Amino acid sequence: MAISARNVIAIEPSGAKRELLGISQGLCKVLDSVSVVSRTDSTVLIQGETGTGKELVAKAIHEESQE
Repeated sequence: MAISARNVIAIEPSGAKRELLGISQGLCKVLDSVSVVSRTDSTVLIQGETGTGKELVAKAIHEESQE
């Protein structure tokens, strides 16, 4: 099965853009989850080790939920 690159752009309060970009199955699953939860009123707990991009995922969820 071919996997294509997916991306989500999160915009910081300063206006700077941060982009999550990747082709791994793990990141694609995370980005699918971002799309799903950003359409709900659910509370989300993002866990992971330091430096894994938790803040970027949170910002991506927030940005997508504003649309």
